[in-house]
Amino acid sequence: LGTVSGDGTCRLWTDRDGNLEYECVGVLEGHRDEVNGLAFAPNAPLLATASDDGSAVVWDVSGGGGYAPVAHCSGHGAEVYGVGWSADNALATVAFDRTCKLWDVRCDGGSADPRWGAVCARTLTGHGDDVVGVCFHPRDPRVLATGSDDGTVRVWDLRGTSDGGVVTTLTLHGGRETKRIAFSP
Repeated sequence: LGTVSGDGTCRLWTDRDGNLEYECVGVLEGHRDEVNGLAFAPNAPLLATASDDGSAVVWDVSGGGGYAPVAHCSGHGAEVYGVGWSADNALATVAFDRTCKLWDVRCDGGSADPRWGAVCARTLTGHGDDVVGVCFHPRDPRVLATGSDDGTVRVWDLRGTSDGGVVTTLTLHGGRETKRIAFSP
């Protein structure tokens, strides 16, 4: 279990005995401001955190030698509010700069080990306000949804064009801001 808070940390919790009595097993420190979001990678011992400091950090949470940051994703022009992983461990971040960024955390020539850093592979634009939610389709890592305070959810097809193309834009009831988004498994 992971939690994030306004103290700038992420805490990892475990239920060692299966009795639902959780204990803190790690405190991840590496952001300079509040931490807003977190997501565990589905197929690797990685965790991403999003912060008001304008960055996302990818952490090795395998626990073998502690919990270490392995990639730092900076490049947003404002607070990073959400993070999401695809089924093939691609990382997306969304921020108050109205963008979604897709990150290559395997920029050492294709290695699955992200310790080489992170490179922004592409930036998706088009929302008219802060982007606050992101999720990949659970069965198709080329489909991504973003939600914004502009009252829309955009579904992106990441195939083909270098910047991604919007497949559809959903306008929420009364144009109210998006709170959370999720695809059904």
